[in-house]
Amino acid sequence: MNAGQWWFRPPDEAFEICKPIIDGAAKYGGVLTLLWHTRSLAPEREWGQLYLRLLSRIKARRVWFGSACQVIDWFRSRRAVSFGDVEFSEGRVRLSLDSSMLDENSPRLTVRIHDGAGGFKDIAWMGESILQTTIPERVRC
Repeated sequence: MNAGQWWFRPPDEAFEICKPIIDGAAKYGGVLTLLWHTRSLAPEREWGQLYLRLLSRIKARRVWFGSACQVIDWFRSRRAVSFGDVEFSEGRVRLSLDSSMLDENSPRLTVRIHDGAGGFKDIAWMGESILQTTIPERVRC
């Protein structure tokens, strides 16, 4: 979020500017970094309530909050996985995944299948080499 978009606006207007950014990150599985300097919570700025409203909106989504170290570990885990064959048949998908770089301490990952209409299905992936699941109706070939 770029503070220049909302810094000199009333908190309610700033919140309205931030809502589509939060919603877009959640809808498309993006990463959102909310860097808030503690000085911005000081009484002369009165941004504390805006900060709490932003956190509340973010928490209302299916999100994960991580420390800097946790986020780095997650990205390393994500980059250690590669997709092999992807096969579609009768409303199902079979994915071949290589995760030889992961171990039991690696953060768990999610495979997301988009339906082409803004919706998606998340499948918790526990490191297995073959993942099979039903697919959303709109994706079916």
